[in-house]
Amino acid sequence: MVEHGRITEPSISETGIDMSEVEHIGRRLLAMIDTEHAAITLAGDGVFLIDRQGMTLYIPTFPIVQANDVGAGDSFAAAMALALVAGGNIEESARIAVDAASIAITKRWTSVVSYQELLQKVSLRDHASLSPVTGACSPKSITRLTEQLGEERLRGKTIVFTNGVFDILHAGHVQFLRKAKELGDVLVVGVNSDHSTQRLKGKRRPINNERDRVSLVAALDPVDHVVLFNEDTPSELIRALRPDIHVKGGDYTDEFLPEAETVHEIGSRVVILPLAGSISTTSVIDRIISLVADEKMEVKQ
Repeated sequence: MVEHGRITEPSISETGIDMSEVEHIGRRLLAMIDTEHAAITLAGDGVFLIDRQGMTLYIPTFPIVQANDVGAGDSFAAAMALALVAGGNIEESARIAVDAASIAITKRWTSVVSYQELLQKVSLRDHASLSPVTGACSPKSITRLTEQLGEERLRGKTIVFTNGVFDILHAGHVQFLRKAKELGDVLVVGVNSDHSTQRLKGKRRPINNERDRVSLVAALDPVDHVVLFNEDTPSELIRALRPDIHVKGGDYTDEFLPEAETVHEIGSRVVILPLAGSISTTSVIDRIISLVADEKMEVKQ
């Protein structure tokens, strides 16, 4: 069983890996070499740490939508060595190394992971541990959030809910969330998981993984709670959280909003807010692609 990262008893984890077998390999490795700790990397499933006192720790990774198969191991080893030399403990050094590897595999061929990239990744992870983020699509965490919202409601607070992919945050997102918060007292934002985003937007999306998207949304001042959901529409989440107001942006109407029936079913109302300006994530991505194409043309010339 994996609990808070610590392996409390041999089991097959949610990734399908037999952790008891991994632990056995780790113990054999420690018996063969003169070292206090062993780190066993598990490809896209993270890293397993074990020491001579028998303490074990499983550090998971987060999904990378377009991962390359070059550079992860080298980046992990280099980053972990540097973190240890800099005075980090074994756990934090391993987490930094996982962050470095996850950056490396988003690039083509053998690439350098810059200090700024790694600092941003670590900062997002640290913020995620402190921010009001509900666990990834976990029924237990949804129940906990529902209880929190129930307490807020007893205090006379109005609960506002909205949802989206929030792939590349831009000014339009910020303005929309500010206006949504003005409609009530507590703003809850549902964020589509990576799998849900791929189904809705195609295999090339999202650009940023769910952990980073959730962390960035949670860092915005108007947002009180952030929750991941894996469905194509937030209907089930709305049914569980029972917000007073459901907010959408754009030119939706009740007739064409998939979750409108659920909103009315629980006695809530839909508010449609016009999107500010012409900024959209798609337009931002198209602009980046255009700039890259122009740059390549200049190089060829």
